[in-house]
Amino acid sequence: TDFLKTHDVDFANLVELSYVRPVEGFSAMVSGCTGDFTYLYYNSDRWERIDDQGAWDLGCIVGSSRGFVVQAFKALKPAAGPLVPDKVVVVGAHFPHPGGTEPLSPSDVAHLVSSISTALKTVQSDQVVLIADTNEFRSTSSAEIGDYLGFPGSERQSTSLERTCCVDNNFQPDTTFDRVIANFGASMKTDVLMNDPLPSWVRQTRGGQTGAFHKPLLGTLTVLATTTTTTTTEPGSTTSTTTTTVDGGSGLSAGEVALIVIGALVLVAAVGFLIYYLWRQRQLQGERARDAPVAQGAANLLA
Repeated sequence: TDFLKTHDVDFANLVELSYVRPVEGFSAMVSGCTGDFTYLYYNSDRWERIDDQGAWDLGCIVGSSRGFVVQAFKALKPAAGPLVPDKVVVVGAHFPHPGGTEPLSPSDVAHLVSSISTALKTVQSDQVVLIADTNEFRSTSSAEIGDYLGFPGSERQSTSLERTCCVDNNFQPDTTFDRVIANFGASMKTDVLMNDPLPSWVRQTRGGQTGAFHKPLLGTLTVLATTTTTTTTEPGSTTSTTTTTVDGGSGLSAGEVALIVIGALVLVAAVGFLIYYLWRQRQLQGERARDAPVAQGAANLLA
């Protein structure tokens, strides 16, 4: 979680961690599925949760496994920056593995697709960001992922396909699972925040099996403003008016540039029993993260 402050992020998704310590200046939404916690952190100095019914959802993509958080946010300006969208839906998720090298289909992630669509409609926004371990191989583009999730429009900005998974397979070229994908903006810069030699603690083992640690991935989304100059000529006078508007599309003219650090994805796939045990205890205590009152409590608890 030190990455959140070090890199001044807006949003972050962390998965398969049994406990994440609070971070000053950040709040979190937590979804608990069987052996699989998903934490969506957000910078509470820049963004505010929209708590309307339908503007957020916590759930599991497949049965009681593979957690996701869908949350609509309102920008707190000027702290968030003058060019960021007023509202954006952010998704943190841990996708199931596809059956082979073919991409998942909308039916494989139907609950998530429905929740994204509902949140966008509820807050009347068409701008969405995904921060996820997608478990999609290099042969599946980020544009395809945005398409099967039902992202509005055709614009797709994404981190580059990096070998961030996993320590137990020596980060194979095709396992480019970790992605940050947006349907707006002009470009996205990619940084892998840990490189060789990796610290020894990433190679945790249990029962002879090595955990599937992922390298942290940082995406920086660039949003441009277009500048339009209108000249009106009347007898004896000329009036020139300059209007600056935000445009998240591609092919934008040069103008003021805002950099939004939109997500740091830190993924540690731990092995087995401890995570399930902690999740089960919380479930028995009535703290099941998918219940609405607990979602709000978790956000306050981790603030």
